[in-house]
Amino acid sequence: LFAALPPLRPSKKNKSVAMAKMGSAVSRLSGNSITASQKAEAEAAAALARGEAVTLSQAPEPADLAASSASGGTRLFERETEVPELPEFSSILDEQNLTRGGKKAIPKEAPAAHAAAAVATAAARPIRKSFYVEVPAIAAMTKDEVRAWRAEHGPITVRGRKVPRPILRFSQAGLPAALHTAMDKAGFVEPTPIQAQAIPAAMMGRDLLCIAATGSGKTLAFVLPMLRHVADQPRTRAGEGPIGIIIAPARELCTQLYVVVRSLAKKLGLTSVCAFGGSNIQPQIAAVRAGVDIIVATPGRLLDLISLNSGRFVDLSRVSYVVLDEADRLLDMGFSTQIERLLSGTRPDRQTIMCSATFPRVMERAAKTFLTAPLQIVVGARAKVADTVEQKLVIVQSDAGRLDALLVLLDSAVGDDQVLIFVDTRDAADALLRALIDREYVAAALHAGMDQGDRLDAISSFKA
Repeated sequence: LFAALPPLRPSKKNKSVAMAKMGSAVSRLSGNSITASQKAEAEAAAALARGEAVTLSQAPEPADLAASSASGGTRLFERETEVPELPEFSSILDEQNLTRGGKKAIPKEAPAAHAAAAVATAAARPIRKSFYVEVPAIAAMTKDEVRAWRAEHGPITVRGRKVPRPILRFSQAGLPAALHTAMDKAGFVEPTPIQAQAIPAAMMGRDLLCIAATGSGKTLAFVLPMLRHVADQPRTRAGEGPIGIIIAPARELCTQLYVVVRSLAKKLGLTSVCAFGGSNIQPQIAAVRAGVDIIVATPGRLLDLISLNSGRFVDLSRVSYVVLDEADRLLDMGFSTQIERLLSGTRPDRQTIMCSATFPRVMERAAKTFLTAPLQIVVGARAKVADTVEQKLVIVQSDAGRLDALLVLLDSAVGDDQVLIFVDTRDAADALLRALIDREYVAAALHAGMDQGDRLDAISSFKA
């Protein structure tokens, strides 16, 4: 096994650590009882300090290392040296593979044991999902009044059984006092149409399919009930998975959602983590290990977390509240299989909410596989472009004429207008960026192949 591993080249960091280890090892050599493993350890430390390559055949045997550690001795290959450890020395080898910049070798599967654990948890820990108590002012609304309100504020179309009446103020939702105080300070008194109809339904524990335009307030419509749901359960302990998860298709959307979740969750003493690819996974691992109540994540990174250490690191067996935000994009981008794997490890009695700005019928059919007896709430027309968007179609005769047609459109922009240009691949984005810069346009690219820091810089410059 040792011979199969390549020589280890010392970095600046492990070289300094090796110097300290060498001093400790040499001091032990001056003692009366010297084992072969201790001598080998000292020789390996000295070689590292001199900048020479070291093979693991020079290192102590695992049994000797264990004995040395048990007797208070110092191990050569500590975590600080950044030397790849054998499985006997590390229970999170998958975690280290994620941080070396190489190809990830983590299976994108939620271990089968997670599903069994979720079923067992649901049986052993019954939970309450319905918290909504209709106040007298709302209960007094007649069917005609409800119908007139929905027509005026949308129109709002609701499909399903036992549909609750909409609330008119946040104070009628039955939220914890700390959330009411935070909402009042932020100036939120009257809910938006999607919030007015979706919050009481979510507070009843119903699965929801919410369709409303971007900027209509869908985030609070699922975050506020989630916080009430999570706060009702025992706090997660170190090593336990979350209670609520929010899955979104893009890193930037995860960040936006996390800002809202974190600011409100703190009012109730709840912890939250944002996890997405393209960033260092180690802080995310540390936060989840400490025990977390809510995770906001992209599908791939969440699968990374639950696949670490063969699924023994994080499990979703306590998850009882799931949100799929921008559900149409999640399905359109091919995340359906990943979502199925994730949900298979959650409680079978979970509450699931799906939100989208547009929702074609073909997506609706696929999405309903994730929901149980859902209510469908549509604000405005379904699968319709927002009224604020003007659409024009420009036909070009060949691919070569595309750039010229684009330049004409750019030159017609007024003043400080900002322009978003969508292309189909990362290479096309980079090629178009070079073409625009060559023509002295101020431009930036944004795609999944970029480092997260570069993506954030591009967004910041666009906002400026």
